[in-house]
Amino acid sequence: MKKKTNRTAEKILLASAVYAVTVLPSAVSLLYDPYALHLGGQTVLSEAADAEDISEIGRGTVSDRFTAETVVDASGREVRHIELDALDKAETVVGALLEKDTRIGTAEGRDVRLRERSRITEVRKIGKRCRVSWIEGEEISVDVQADEHYLNIIRADSPAEAYTAGQTYRAELTAAGETVRNGCFQMEFLIYDPELLCRSGTRIRVSVLAEQKEDVLRVPRDCVSTDAEGRQYVLRKDEDGCEVVFIRTGTEDEAWYEVVSGLTEGDCVYGLADYSV
Repeated sequence: MKKKTNRTAEKILLASAVYAVTVLPSAVSLLYDPYALHLGGQTVLSEAADAEDISEIGRGTVSDRFTAETVVDASGREVRHIELDALDKAETVVGALLEKDTRIGTAEGRDVRLRERSRITEVRKIGKRCRVSWIEGEEISVDVQADEHYLNIIRADSPAEAYTAGQTYRAELTAAGETVRNGCFQMEFLIYDPELLCRSGTRIRVSVLAEQKEDVLRVPRDCVSTDAEGRQYVLRKDEDGCEVVFIRTGTEDEAWYEVVSGLTEGDCVYGLADYSV
């Protein structure tokens, strides 16, 4: 996340450089700054932010998705070969996906046909004959490592998808290990690839919905910061400017934190997550 470079940030830095700091028994105070926030021995410098920097706390949905990238091992999708005496070139093109049972040529006087949903991977001349390679089968199995945090959250029926090269594939969680090693456990996904595009070595991203909570109190991620002791806090707007409020969060996603305690609906907080206490 980029550091903010707006007028508020510039004045924060200017104030910290210009005004002397006097340490009191229970707080740090600035000799001059009407927006100094006192926090038990530490200080957050802030000026009332512009309207666009303020978010009102409300209710909504927070979806926690587990996402991991892995490399496809398509060895289970066996590559088959056959040598032909004569090749039907019109039907047998490298990369072609055969949508139905298809005649591709002849061998020893008999027609050779491939099953529907087969993809030609190679056509190679061998003397007077021709060798054709192909794959078939829509499913690929991949393994990924997940943090133990998800061990009792992700279920077998959790919705899953896979992505690669602009393609989205339906995926299904088929197994989740119960053994935790080095803080992780293993999950196995079955990816449905009806176009037979994935090859061994393809990098693919697997995503599964671990947990979704609706109608919960939530706060934007960029309004939440963490102090030196690992406590999460926000800067809540009040009559005098703003105050530091420590909060406890629950489920999180890329945009939101669920608020378990510390804030109430209708509170307004500043988007100053880039500045630590």
